[in-house]
Amino acid sequence: MILPSSKTTPKTTLWKEAGIPPADILLEQLAMRNANRWARLDVNHPLVRRILQQEHEIQYATHPGAATSRRTAMKSARLFRNAALAPTAERPRLIPKRFSSAIWTEDKEHRPTKERQAERIRKWSQTQTSMVVYSDGSKTERDTAGFGYAVYRRQQLITQGCGQIGKGEVFDAEIKGAVEGLRAALAHQRPMEGITICIDNTSVIDCIGTTAPPSSQMAFRQLQKTGDAHPGMIRVRWCPGHTGIEGNELADQLAKEGAPLGT
Repeated sequence: MILPSSKTTPKTTLWKEAGIPPADILLEQLAMRNANRWARLDVNHPLVRRILQQEHEIQYATHPGAATSRRTAMKSARLFRNAALAPTAERPRLIPKRFSSAIWTEDKEHRPTKERQAERIRKWSQTQTSMVVYSDGSKTERDTAGFGYAVYRRQQLITQGCGQIGKGEVFDAEIKGAVEGLRAALAHQRPMEGITICIDNTSVIDCIGTTAPPSSQMAFRQLQKTGDAHPGMIRVRWCPGHTGIEGNELADQLAKEGAPLGT
């Protein structure tokens, strides 16, 4: 009796020829997708409440008997196991739409070319008398992201700084740099002095002027709340990167120095 090759060929070889990953890898990918989705649910989502409640029952019960803890853990073992696959991250909140003009941002519908905007910023920075914050973000091959900022007044460097946000994207590091740069500028601000934040990432600028996105939502809301507390004082402008503008080049260098640092 001659059996078909599918009966004698190893399963891994069949999966490879068919272009199908092994079942354990498929299941692992499904579990990771679920874990990432759960990690980004609103804190008031029923599933998140269940996870937090069960964790509280196990870890902070007044009299956590062994049987009670074991029974509670077994009841939600699969839920806990999957949720633990995703790294700890900031949970975005369901927030209302933002309709505020407290922070001035450039109109994205009439944004000029990179070369023209760079020339505008170069000329503008030479005559600016208020404070200017240049911020930037960077990312390493290990997926750690860093930010850098430089604060100027009348073309003179006042303060600078850098740091790391852990694993993340340049987008997240950019807004963190803007927040930290604004905080540093406020510490050196004179009465009624305006502050302009120059960022080379237009996506970050567009998100500052509207509802905070799920990614780095807390940082965006923090910057927006600062603007709401000082209406009309903060402006955000696009400063194209790698165009020879001193403040942007310094912020870029600081971001690259901050990316490998520890959090």
